[in-house]
Amino acid sequence: MIKAILTNEILKYITEIEKNRYRVSTVKMSRSVANRLRKNSKKKSSYASNKIEGNPLSEKQVDEVIDRDERKHFLKPEQEVRNYFLALNYLEEKAKKKENFSKKLILEVQKYVEKGASKEKIGLRGPMPRGYFLPYMIPKRGS
Repeated sequence: MIKAILTNEILKYITEIEKNRYRVSTVKMSRSVANRLRKNSKKKSSYASNKIEGNPLSEKQVDEVIDRDERKHFLKPEQEVRNYFLALNYLEEKAKKKENFSKKLILEVQKYVEKGASKEKIGLRGPMPRGYFLPYMIPKRGS
């Protein structure tokens, strides 16, 4: 189990974030500026999420991939980033329509994320075999 310690410094940062979040929420901006901020946010999310998974692209390369013509052929790392970005766009549209969270929605998002991957990666998978553990499930020595 991860133990977190809330120090005065961390609390100060959290308080600053909350104050700034409120200030930003009261700012009126044009639709084009709001759209650009939303797109940049999704680009950063696409970059960060895929980086965690081992994607080798730099943030600049991710920007270029997302802005490139979607009909172009992509290398696997580029396709992963682009798929993630498209999945975020899809989720944003569903949120605007206030669509309920469902198994169908999860499977649709998965189709975006895994587009171009082998068929066995798409759809629901069965339970993990007995005795199989994902690396993050294995306790560290001395824990």
